[in-house]
Amino acid sequence: PIQGHNRLTIFSNVPLIKQAVLEQNMLSILSGYAIEYDNSVDKSLFRAIPLVGSPEENEMDLCLIYRETDSLSAMEQYVVDFIADYFSNLEYPPFSPEGQS
Repeated sequence: PIQGHNRLTIFSNVPLIKQAVLEQNMLSILSGYAIEYDNSVDKSLFRAIPLVGSPEENEMDLCLIYRETDSLSAMEQYVVDFIADYFSNLEYPPFSPEGQS
């Protein structure tokens, strides 16, 4: 947890996730496909950063999305950097055959 705040919310569909990111200042991890092909929200309103290297054929790419703003607070930027660093240090990307037990 970051300073005692560990909040996880599960939404039932991609449009709700994107709406929460924009309206509730949340972060989300979505597949590149969900980000690109769900047009419920204008994609230019948030940022998406890849969490793992370029996927190989038939692999899912994961991205962290957060609201588009030039004024993330220091804590918000810390969380974004922390999540990106966590994924970049994984031995195997999530959902890869090597990472499955």
